[in-house]
Amino acid sequence: MQALRYPTFRTMVSTYKKTIPLNGDEGVRLLLNHNKLLKLYDGVIGVKTGYTKKSGRCLVSAAERDGVTLIAVTLNAPNDWQDHTAMLDYGFANSVRHSLGKAGELSYTLPVVSGRMDYVSVCNTAPLEVTLSANSPVPELYVELPRMLYAPVEADTVVGKVCLLVNGEIVAESPLVAAFSVESAERETGFFAFLRRLFGKN
Repeated sequence: MQALRYPTFRTMVSTYKKTIPLNGDEGVRLLLNHNKLLKLYDGVIGVKTGYTKKSGRCLVSAAERDGVTLIAVTLNAPNDWQDHTAMLDYGFANSVRHSLGKAGELSYTLPVVSGRMDYVSVCNTAPLEVTLSANSPVPELYVELPRMLYAPVEADTVVGKVCLLVNGEIVAESPLVAAFSVESAERETGFFAFLRRLFGKN
């Protein structure tokens, strides 16, 4: 799964046919991928076939549909193409992708005490997404933030987090960071001064 995060690797394992130069200008060499699932199964992105006398036919496959990525692995499986098709079909039929926001899409506002501005916007740094079984409860959104911040506030400072909960357990989370900096005010400071500015009584 980790290797599939790299675009070059994904391109290599999902390519069915490729020509490369043969000894400079002597022509080209044709490379064919032995992974038949690239032609047989919708959404397949790789990954690797294998065979030895002791292990038999081995196959690692990966496929993506509607934001869900599945990986199937078999060892010593004579009918690996059919086995992987069945496993992937089962996985897609029983998985649901929940997405509540891409990176930066979830935004909240916090009051700032003794700052040149009375507030700061905070947003998520990572997507808030999770793949769950189809019979799992719909995840709940939980936001953890302080009631207020004190100036100065530096941009990109982590001030809280946003989570997806299933039955009270965190299944996905992202830090919430300050979207911009707020400098300390060069005027009366303190909580009561903050309240006066908040209500327009400078």
